[in-house]
Amino acid sequence: FADGFLFSALTPQRVISRARTLMKSSFFGVPIMGSVFRKLGHMPVYFAKEDDNTSFSVDREKMAKVMEEMRSHLANGGVLAFCPEGGINRKDQST
Repeated sequence: FADGFLFSALTPQRVISRARTLMKSSFFGVPIMGSVFRKLGHMPVYFAKEDDNTSFSVDREKMAKVMEEMRSHLANGGVLAFCPEGGINRKDQST
């Protein structure tokens, strides 16, 4: 969770102003912080099973809109910052 704060502290402002991150959709439900994440333009990752920390499958229907938003952001000169949050995928879910 602290990755975003460290990124903000160590990255030049000209990059920060164009940067967005992808984060677990449940973070957007955190009081105050969820509103801040939305205002800053960060994008949610919708997992198929939000309460299951062992599944990395995403809800493809919900993610379609996020992916379009991400493509638009990048096409307009935006930057994506990835901050992995300690989960380990021990299964091959590529199929």
